[in-house]
Amino acid sequence: MDSPIWRISDLARLAYSTACSQLSDAARARVATHADHHLPAGELLEEALQLRIQADEVLRLAVACERARHTSWDEIGERLDMRRQSAHERYKDAVDDVLDGIVFPQRDGTDGTPGWWACPAGLDDPDRTARDLDAWEARHRERTDPDRGERAVSTRLGEPGRHDAIQAIAIVTTLAARIVERTLPNGVSERTAERMLLEAKLRAGDLMAASEHGARSRADALTMRTEAFDGLVEWWTVDTRERVGHTAHSDHEIVITYDGRPVQVLALNDDVVDAEPRGWWLWNLAAGATVQDPALSGNGGHEQIAAVDAATAAAIAAARDHVCQVIASDRAKCYGPFDAGRHRWPRHRERLTHAGACAGQQRRCAGQQRRGASGLAPPRSACAAVS
Repeated sequence: MDSPIWRISDLARLAYSTACSQLSDAARARVATHADHHLPAGELLEEALQLRIQADEVLRLAVACERARHTSWDEIGERLDMRRQSAHERYKDAVDDVLDGIVFPQRDGTDGTPGWWACPAGLDDPDRTARDLDAWEARHRERTDPDRGERAVSTRLGEPGRHDAIQAIAIVTTLAARIVERTLPNGVSERTAERMLLEAKLRAGDLMAASEHGARSRADALTMRTEAFDGLVEWWTVDTRERVGHTAHSDHEIVITYDGRPVQVLALNDDVVDAEPRGWWLWNLAAGATVQDPALSGNGGHEQIAAVDAATAAAIAAARDHVCQVIASDRAKCYGPFDAGRHRWPRHRERLTHAGACAGQQRRCAGQQRRGASGLAPPRSACAAVS
């Protein structure tokens, strides 16, 4: 079963459900009295205050969830028994923090410090959180409770809606405005926000293409999606170029690396009696460390990258550029060179789709052979480098 497509309102609801389950567990732990004679004076008050702090967090997330569902401040104020202005002044900043944490969940560190998660608890991996809450609800269900099925939490989250395309366009508009107005949250660089904007445009283009019935509107949506995908490839190319390197085993055999890990091997075939054309060849390595290049799937995992008389430096440059382009294209399709099986990237955001992604993922296989269709195998020393 595919994972749900997470909308902002779904993620806000999941955060609220997570906080409710945590408050319930904390309150249940305070019910027993068997250890009361060991408690110091005032301990029960301390416990009650902690529960109140958690309850305040539940209320804050409830307000954020209502705002994500477009509930008016008038309605929120009425339910909280206060005026609209009072409710707005009291909760607006908290709501903005929660929703910013959902839209911009992962923040970049500065000056060598690690990044951090700014999203509410449970949203770093919403798929897993939804499964855990399904199990939590079933575990705590009383006999008198109605039967809500096995997926009482996740069953209504991620369902396709009539307004998904409109919401996706709204996210694009919001991200673009935040970039232009330079009002990005702490820990979110303009470059990161630009990548998120391209991802949002790709997502919006997919939804619009699926929902539009007019030929012109559908064509416009497909154009938007294509431009966004090309922009993502360009974005990842800049990021990837600095991370692609090489290690020379000899003048005729070079391992191409990504983040220091081998991904492909460049080798010179200058044997005049060999059935394979002479030249510099780029070979895929083991399945767990392979750049997934659709162009290579039809010829056994190797491809000529330069002529036999090309200089070693020129062949290396061509190979590194090729690997960089392949990895950038893969990252734009939401998976990386070392992923196994189906992956979505980034997992904490709304799932991205692209016409080429499914086809590319279907070509992935756990046991890709090193031996090519022609019967040639990549150099043994290169294989040893990853074993």
